[in-house]
Amino acid sequence: MLSQGTKSKIKSVFETCWVWLSYQRTGRFIYVVRSMYFQKILVGLTAGSMIIMLTLFLVQVGTGQHLRISFQLGQPRLYTWQVGLEILILLLTAPILFRFIHLRIISWITSPVKLRYYFIRSFLALILCYLAMGILVAIEWPIIRILFSIIDTNFSATADQARFAQLFEYAIGGKINAIVIHLLTTLLGAPILMETFLIISIVFISVYWIITVIFVTVLMKISEFLVLRIASYDKGPVLAVSALAVALGGISKAFT
Repeated sequence: MLSQGTKSKIKSVFETCWVWLSYQRTGRFIYVVRSMYFQKILVGLTAGSMIIMLTLFLVQVGTGQHLRISFQLGQPRLYTWQVGLEILILLLTAPILFRFIHLRIISWITSPVKLRYYFIRSFLALILCYLAMGILVAIEWPIIRILFSIIDTNFSATADQARFAQLFEYAIGGKINAIVIHLLTTLLGAPILMETFLIISIVFISVYWIITVIFVTVLMKISEFLVLRIASYDKGPVLAVSALAVALGGISKAFT
């Protein structure tokens, strides 16, 4: 049986937890999302992940292993050195994107510190990012059609990357044109893809955080009931153990 002093301490702990959970349910975490420190970490992780995917493609080409990595920032990527160019452009555009575009989007999303408006604006920003990606695909579509036409008419040539590059260069009027087109599409695609990944990360983190808070809230209610109600009686611990055994037995039967 719990003493009065122990009950008071336990109630104090639960009250502190309830206050913290209530803050989170009302959108207190939005202050963390809008902080410069959090955004710098998120941008760093996103840029790092994109660079790793590009680097894995180089590893795949260099070792001849099929890692199923086909991530690229621009079209058409005909030469291996263009991967290094994409990484360089990504590193150069990331700080510009962060300062002049991303921070303004975050400021707009988090300006009303209310959970409903935060999620509405977050999903609107995500929709705009997908629209930008759609425009990027529409711009690159003529290039992709040429690539597919070369594959369809000269399928055996795709085994020789140099020969494939020559066929594409011939189709668009020379090597310089191919390099310039890839440079322009990379300059356009790098910030669009990176901002899309950033907004997707923010939306997923926020959604899963709210789900976690709700889950913890349910666990807290169960814990409070077990500790303060059942365990406060003489036979409370025995009842708690019995209830736990019954619950575990029901769970095991559900999965067997």
